[in-house]
Amino acid sequence: MSSSARDIIELNIEHYRERLRTETTVSTRRTIERLLRAEEARLAKLLPSVNTGNPRPPLSSPASESD
Repeated sequence: MSSSARDIIELNIEHYRERLRTETTVSTRRTIERLLRAEEARLAKLLPSVNTGNPRPPLSSPASESD
């Protein structure tokens, strides 16, 4: 996967985290959390194959405030 693909995954993760800060609907939050986990998994699979010399740790989602 290319560097630009990694950038897109990271932007998606950032976007989903921001949405979780403001979203109050339980069903929508669950969908966003599912999408966030999927993107984090994609990033985790990508990182070991990228030889940057300084791999980033996996990103984790913030604690859910309203479930």
